[in-house]
Amino acid sequence: MDACSKIWGNSFFATLHLAIDNSTGNIVGGYFCKEETLLGYYQIFSQILHNYGIPIKIITDKRTVFTYKQLKNKDDDKDTLTQFGFVCKTLGVCFESTSIPQKKGQIERANGTCEDRLSAELRIENITNIEDGNKYLINLFITKFNEKFGEIISSGNNAFVPVEEDKIDYYLSIISRRQFDKGNSIEYKNEFYQAFRDKKFVCFENKTKCLVVVALNNEKFIVVDDQIYEMKKLNKNFQSSLALDQLTPEKAKKTTRKPPIDHPWRLKNYDDFQQYFKTNYQVNNTG
Repeated sequence: MDACSKIWGNSFFATLHLAIDNSTGNIVGGYFCKEETLLGYYQIFSQILHNYGIPIKIITDKRTVFTYKQLKNKDDDKDTLTQFGFVCKTLGVCFESTSIPQKKGQIERANGTCEDRLSAELRIENITNIEDGNKYLINLFITKFNEKFGEIISSGNNAFVPVEEDKIDYYLSIISRRQFDKGNSIEYKNEFYQAFRDKKFVCFENKTKCLVVVALNNEKFIVVDDQIYEMKKLNKNFQSSLALDQLTPEKAKKTTRKPPIDHPWRLKNYDDFQQYFKTNYQVNNTG
């Protein structure tokens, strides 16, 4: 697996996430994102699992997305290396991250070919955005590339292991640690959620630890002691209740008020000015 960023078809800037089978030279996954992200690698991993099965080994570059960053308040969902590595461990895939070009020569050459051929084809097809670029890449370009440069994967040399397709989105999940507060809710991405099972609200003690699991299809779950619960978002409270309270009246606009000329404060200012003027300036009273 690898990624390359550039302006594609002289129209849009994006990062192409690409995966190639070292045995046959076939592209087994490709996806455009605005930048190199875990989502991009999850998308091409999803294509591999759906179209081929579970691979024996995955080799990636030591890019930022696969490098563990030491942050002061590190969130689990930002630890890409651990997230992707956990998926590989769950599926029994050997995962290796390396910066040695010779260990990933196939993907390096494929990247170079795609930078030229794919970019030219996108320009010819007048494709100017990431969404249409992904449709062309997945539905047309990968097939043409494999027919021209790859080999047919036969049953004799197929090392991929079948996987249950309905579970793929759940394998490719982002997992975060959380704990319940006194209101039986957890906070995730600046929103509050509660746990439900069979459409019934489930309560937990304060500070009960849990896992938030966000699947590739964006379904969200809460896991407590190996039990899975539905995750429902809490609506934000309004300042007033339409049923019980009157609407909060609008605050009156502030207006600047100037005191009249006979106001004591202004009179004092005027007296001071007269005294200052008489002291510092000569007034010619001759007609």
